[in-house]
Amino acid sequence: DGGPPPPPDGGVGCSRDSDCGTPSCRQLGADCVRSLPKCEMNRCGARIESMPGRTCDPVAGDCR
Repeated sequence: DGGPPPPPDGGVGCSRDSDCGTPSCRQLGADCVRSLPKCEMNRCGARIESMPGRTCDPVAGDCR
């Protein structure tokens, strides 16, 4: 059998948040939605935060 499918991060483990990429954001109406890469149990994921009334700075990848 082919075994289980590979994890979404391609099987690359992580040891810290910075291994998983850089923060990013997008504008959703009047809210800024920020995605923060997280390394949890050696796997990459992301924490999503919605920040009402803030503006996304796509260059910095952060809400202002």
